[in-house]
Amino acid sequence: MSPFLTAKVLAFQILVDIVVGAVAGLYLLLMRQERQRATMSWLPGRSTFLVALAIYLGYALLTSFFGVDLNRSLWGIVDRQDGLILQLHFLGWLAVLAWFYQNQGVAQIFNQPPNPKKKTDRSPSPVANDFHFYLKLSFWVSAAVAATVIYMWLELHFKLLNLVPESVKGPFQGRVGGVFGNPTFAGPYFLFHFFYGLYLLSQFVRAKLDIPSSSNSHPRRPRNGSIRWTAQATWIAIAQCMILSALLLGQIRGVLLGLVAGFFVVAVCIIFSRSLALRTRIAAAVFTGLFIVGSLSLWQLRDTAVAKSIPFLKRLTQTSFTELSVSARLMAWQSALSSIKDHPILGWGENNVYYGLNKYYNPALVRFDPNETQIHLTWYDKSHNAYLDLLAEKGIAGALLYLVLIVVTARSLWLLKNRYLAFFTSGSLTAYLVSNFVAFDSFGSLYGLYLFLTPLLISDYEKKPPGPEPVREAPTEGGKGGAMMARLLRALRKPAAIFVLLVSICSLYISIETGTASVGYQDAQQAFAQDPDLGLRSYEVAFQYYSPYQKMEKLRCATLTLESVLNKRPMRDPMGSVGRALQWAQEAAAAFPRDVSIFISLADICNNLGLYVDKNFLDKAEYFGQRALELSPKRQEAAFCLGRTYVLRNEAPRAVELNKRMVSDYPAYPLAHWFLGLSLIADGKRDEAKREIQKAFDLGFRFRNAGEENAVKDLFEK
Repeated sequence: MSPFLTAKVLAFQILVDIVVGAVAGLYLLLMRQERQRATMSWLPGRSTFLVALAIYLGYALLTSFFGVDLNRSLWGIVDRQDGLILQLHFLGWLAVLAWFYQNQGVAQIFNQPPNPKKKTDRSPSPVANDFHFYLKLSFWVSAAVAATVIYMWLELHFKLLNLVPESVKGPFQGRVGGVFGNPTFAGPYFLFHFFYGLYLLSQFVRAKLDIPSSSNSHPRRPRNGSIRWTAQATWIAIAQCMILSALLLGQIRGVLLGLVAGFFVVAVCIIFSRSLALRTRIAAAVFTGLFIVGSLSLWQLRDTAVAKSIPFLKRLTQTSFTELSVSARLMAWQSALSSIKDHPILGWGENNVYYGLNKYYNPALVRFDPNETQIHLTWYDKSHNAYLDLLAEKGIAGALLYLVLIVVTARSLWLLKNRYLAFFTSGSLTAYLVSNFVAFDSFGSLYGLYLFLTPLLISDYEKKPPGPEPVREAPTEGGKGGAMMARLLRALRKPAAIFVLLVSICSLYISIETGTASVGYQDAQQAFAQDPDLGLRSYEVAFQYYSPYQKMEKLRCATLTLESVLNKRPMRDPMGSVGRALQWAQEAAAAFPRDVSIFISLADICNNLGLYVDKNFLDKAEYFGQRALELSPKRQEAAFCLGRTYVLRNEAPRAVELNKRMVSDYPAYPLAHWFLGLSLIADGKRDEAKREIQKAFDLGFRFRNAGEENAVKDLFEK
C-alpha cells in the first residue's frame, strides 16, 4: 500500500486489540479468583491527564455523530486511516502501558513478589518497573527506521540495489521518508525520539562529570572500567546522528523549525532551572548563544552558492510567500478559516475539514502539469495547519478542550520527578506543536505523541520540590466525595472490563477484515492491467470482506471497468459490466453525498458513456456535474465536466456561460481559456474563440493531442 500508512496502521491496531483484550480478560479472571491486591490501581497513574485526554477524544467522537461524514470521522481515508478509531487505539495503548508499569509488571498483578534468592546488585528488572526500557527499545527502532531514510536517499542519488518502489520514490521530489513513504509522516515520529536520544546522552554526560541529579536516574559507570559505558554512549550518539540525518533529508520545513524551537525550550528550561548545577546551566547558556550566532550567520549567508546547494538549507532559507507550495497552503488556510463560520461551536466533525475546503475552494489552487497534458483533481483534504483543522472540525468548544489538555500536560511535566526527562519531553512536545502549524497528525506523529506522554502517567510526582525550585503538590482523593467515587469505580469494574473485552474482539475482527480487503483491492488493481475480467472477479472477492473504505473502492473499480469498456479491451459481458460499474459508483455517491470528488468522477464517467455508448447517459452526467458545482461552486474540474456535457448535448450557450464564470474566477488559468474557446467554437463565435485560445497559449497552454491541434489549425486558417 506504499507510499501510505494502511498496513502500518492496521498492524498497530491489531496488536493493540489483542493486548487490550488480553488485559481485560486477565482482569476479569483475577476478579473471579479474588487474587487482586488492594494496592493494585484500576486507573493508570494519576488520572487527571488521562481523564482530560479521554474527555477530549470523547468530545471529538460525540461531535462526529452530528458532523458531515461519520465514516470519514471514524476511519479517515484509506491512504492514512487517521480517524478517531486510530486515536482511540492509541488511547488504549497508552492506558495499558501506564497501567502495567504503574502496577510494576506481571509479578504484582499475580500477587507474586520477587524471589529474594534471586536478588543481585543489578537494578530491578526493566520489564517490571522501568518504563525507560520501553522508550529505549522504541528509540533503537527509530534509528533503524532512520537507516531506511538514509538508504532511500543513497538509492535516489547513487542507484544502489533498487529496493525502493517507484511509488515511494517518485511523489516527493527527492525528499525521503523511508518506510513511512511520505517524509511528512516520518518527521514528527523522529522528533520525539531525537529529543529522547538527547536525554539519554545527557544522562551519560552527567555520569561522566558526576553531576548530581534529583532523579538519580543517570547510568552508573561500571567499576571495572569505562569501555562498556563509552560504547553505549557512542552507539546512542551514532543513532542520534542517523535520526538527525533522516530529519534533514526529509526536508520538511515545519519539522525543522519545530526542531529548532524544541532546542530553545530545552535550553531555557535548563538555564532557568535552579534545581540544576550552575555549570550545567552555564554550559546550556553558552551552547544556546553559539546556536543563535550560528543561525544568524547562516541567514546572512543564505544567498551564497554553498547554502543554495544544500537541499535542507535551501528549503529553510529560500522560502517565500510566492513559492507554489507556500502560496497554496496560505490559500488552503483561508478556505479553512472561511469554513469555521458554518459550524463555529461544534465544528464539521473529526476529519471533515475536507468538506469545508471544498465549499470554500480557492480556484487558484488548481494544479496541472507544466505541459498542460493532463487535468489533475485538486487534492486538499487537510488545510496543512492542525490548529485551523481543529477549529474547523471541532469548533470553539473543541479548541478550548484542546487548550485544557495542553495545560494539563504542562502541569504534569512541571510535576515530573525526573527533571531532565521533563525538560527534553517539553522540547519534543514543543517541536511537535510547532511542526503542526504547517502539517497535520498522522500515524507517525500520533505514535510519538502518545508514547512520550505515557511517562506523565507512570512517573512519580514529587510533593516537595527537587531543590529551590517550587513544585506544586499533586491533588489527593479524600472525603465523602472520594469515597463515593471509589465505590462507584469498584461497582463499574466488571461491566467496564466486559465492555472493553467485547469492543476489542469486534475491533480485532474489523481490522483483520479491513486488512484482508485492502490486500484484495491491491491485487484487483494489478489484475486489471492484465485482464479486466480477472480484475472484476478479484474485486468481487475482495468486496466479500468488510471494509469501511469499500464504497470508495467500488468507485475505483467502476472507473477501471468503464475505462476498459471505452478502450475496447476484451471482456466477456461489456454492457453487463457497465451496469454493475454504474451501480457501484452510485453506491459510493449515496454513501458520501457531500464528497465533490465522487460527483466529478461520475460526471466524467457518464460523459464518456454518453459520447461512445449511449447519449442518454448525458442526463446523468448533467445531474452529477451540477451536484459537484453545488458542493464546490468554484471547482474548475466540475466546470470542465459540466461544460463538456452541455457541448455534447448541443447546448453550447450554457457551456459558454459556465466557462466564462470559470475564467472570471481565476483569469490566470490557461485551461479555463482553452475550454471557453472550445465552447465558443461550438457556439459559432469564432472570433471570440480565437481570442480565448490565443490567451490560453499566452498563459502557457500546449496541445495535448493531434485532434486539438487540428481543430485550432482549422479555426485560425479560416
